[in-house]
Amino acid sequence: MLKITWHPLCHAVLKEENFTVEKLVVPVARSNSRSWRGRISQKIPEPARDRVFRRYWTASVVSTVGDGVAVLAIPLVATVSLRAGTSQVSLLVALTWLPSLLFSIPAGRWVDRLGRPKEVMAGSDFARFVLACSVALLNALHVLQFWNLCFLVFLLGFFSVLFDVSDISVFGLLVQPEDYVSAQSLLQGGREVAFLLGPTVGGLIVQVVTAPFALLFDGISFLISAALLRGALPASPGSDSHGVRYLPSNGFNFRPRYPIIRSILYATAWCNLFLNVINAVFIVYLVRSLHLSAWAIGLYYSVTALGGIAGSLVLNRMARRIGVGRTLIAGFVLYCTPGIIIPMVKGSAAFVSGAILLQALVSGAGMIIRDSSIGAVFTAVVPNEMRASVRGVFQTISFGMRPVGALAGGLIAASFGMKSTLWVGAAGAALGFVWVARSSLVRHFDIEGP
Repeated sequence: MLKITWHPLCHAVLKEENFTVEKLVVPVARSNSRSWRGRISQKIPEPARDRVFRRYWTASVVSTVGDGVAVLAIPLVATVSLRAGTSQVSLLVALTWLPSLLFSIPAGRWVDRLGRPKEVMAGSDFARFVLACSVALLNALHVLQFWNLCFLVFLLGFFSVLFDVSDISVFGLLVQPEDYVSAQSLLQGGREVAFLLGPTVGGLIVQVVTAPFALLFDGISFLISAALLRGALPASPGSDSHGVRYLPSNGFNFRPRYPIIRSILYATAWCNLFLNVINAVFIVYLVRSLHLSAWAIGLYYSVTALGGIAGSLVLNRMARRIGVGRTLIAGFVLYCTPGIIIPMVKGSAAFVSGAILLQALVSGAGMIIRDSSIGAVFTAVVPNEMRASVRGVFQTISFGMRPVGALAGGLIAASFGMKSTLWVGAAGAALGFVWVARSSLVRHFDIEGP
């Protein structure tokens, strides 16, 4: 069984026996200093004091800003420079996500067998730098065609998959078990800020210059991230660092052996399915039924990101007070349940806007609390040699539910209307927490002081 028990030196000691989890103890850091410096130092999470983690965090945030710029710049390149129509832009969006469905599992297996996640992350960022700059160069030479752009976008998506499945393995190499929750809080909070800044920065660059130059900025951000990862992190130990050679199929075989991982996977897939039933008609419902302006809809997504930042700030305190398992369950509840507000709200424009923005704020906080807790649990439970494989399986199923939910939402809306679609999605998503609440998460994951 995989026992995670308290160690006198304030570390978590991992012992492998039969692939089950007995307990995770997340120690609470305490400072004996009563000076103002000691009190300030106590407020700073332990990972933030580590120079290597700070460079890893910076690389992750810079890379995420680049992703946010690309989300805006690529459709604008297609629309403005190539005169692409709606169906062609939709194809580009689909090609952005398609590699996640096709390659997450084999990419995770390959990263685990290679045993060099840091090098894969840095190489993926460098490849994305070359691809993003290629789009800008081809456009500047007036030789960019739509099929060229489709091919380059698909490759960008592929290397993004390699980056994502490697990330959890690098995280596990850098962070001590007792710091998993606080480190995930820092990481997810930084990414939320990056998600908030990325499209804004991209929009400013497009406004000042043009969309292809925004992709050049995108490429530079990937190059900076690659340099930070390459120059700061320790060398990866290799696939045989623990004397175990994991087979490619172990990403599948591992999941059912851990009730905790299985419960999280089912809960996430369930929530993604029903939340995307909502997303299928969400924008149309806001415009046609609630009569919200484009400015209010844009503000909704900004408030969601701000909620994510707030969630990252309270996560560590929640985990200390109620335990990692209960925090994870609370994250599912806060993220998935407020969707009920959307079909329920009615009244004046100010009241409707306020209610929708409140839903965005709570859901954004819940999303970060949930995702950070999942990252902490995964890192604690899954051996480092299998993290990329399990992440690949998780990512494939998680992303796979999104188009299914969107298609189901469209069919329900065509048959019963938008409000009925929203009620189905909200009611289904609100039940997602049951998958984790009925598992042994609450009993197995808790916080104890030294």
